Amino acid sequence: MTNDNDKPNIIDSQTNARNLDVVGGILLKFAKGSKSIDPDTATMLAYLLAECRNYSTLRDADTLDDDTSKFMLPYLTGGSAMNPPCEEVSASDVADEIIKDLRKSGINL
Repeated sequence: MTNDNDKPNIIDSQTNARNLDVVGGILLKFAKGSKSIDPDTATMLAYLLAECRNYSTLRDADTLDDDTSKFMLPYLTGGSAMNPPCEEVSASDVADEIIKDLRKSGINL
C-alpha cells in the first residue's frame, strides 16, 4: 500500500490475491463449523473485501459501467475538475454495506 498523501491507500495485485485467500479461508472455516462469525472477524472481512473492491475498480476501470464503480472511481483516482467525487467514501462505510449484504445473503454474523 502506498503512503502518498494525495491518493488513498490502494493495494496491489499480490495483496489483493492474499486478501481474497484470507477471506475465502475464514468463510470456509465458519461454513464448516457451527459457530457464528464474531463482529471483529466480520469487520475484518468487510474491510478486506472493500480493499479488494477498490483494487478491482481501478484495475478494470475501462470496462466497468455499474453505478458503484462510476461513483468510486473519481475518489480512487483523486477526482478531477470535470468529475469530482460527490462525497468522501470511508472504508468503514463500505465495510458496513458489505456486512449488510452478507447478512442478506444468509451469512450469520
